[in-house]
Amino acid sequence: MDESTLITCKKCKVKVPIKVMKYDMSGSELICFDCYERQVKGIKGTMQTHDFSSPENAMVRPSEVRKKETRDTLRYYCTACKFRFSRGKEFGYPKNCPYCSKDAVEVWQDVDAATLLKETEELF
Repeated sequence: MDESTLITCKKCKVKVPIKVMKYDMSGSELICFDCYERQVKGIKGTMQTHDFSSPENAMVRPSEVRKKETRDTLRYYCTACKFRFSRGKEFGYPKNCPYCSKDAVEVWQDVDAATLLKETEELF
């Protein structure tokens, strides 16, 4: 699909470029950025006030919103394909890997070398 392809938001019925679409809280329908902001964060976005006739006119999510999201996200990885991703806590635990679709997702935990050495010493 081309980035300039317009898709109708399932919630507000406005045609927007595919690159500004997000899945809703249920993960089943694509909605525009403005509807996503209202649904997930309760913040009224500004996407519907702009001309969506070209992808250059579509606004990208501001860095302030990204910074706010990182505080409330969990990091995951797939044990089958080793894909790493993060997801907001409000979405809950993912059932399947978004890359390979296998049911092998675990929470990613940073472990330092000292902890790994200590755990391996306990095993042997």
